[in-house]
Amino acid sequence: MAMLPMLLLVAEGGEGGTPSPFSVNYGLFFWTIIVFVVLLYLLKRFAFPAILKATEEREATIARQLA
Repeated sequence: MAMLPMLLLVAEGGEGGTPSPFSVNYGLFFWTIIVFVVLLYLLKRFAFPAILKATEEREATIARQLA
């Protein structure tokens, strides 16, 4: 329970008040974009080819079963 007030102070940013939901944190914005681009690259490099291959195999299997 003693950790909760400390977490609230860290979440406030140490400015003494609650942050506005309309304020822009450019550091957070920058790192969010970086993480999104890295994740998109990793998905494109590893996940999408595997998903496409599995989908094409399923399509071929269904076409063979229908023929």
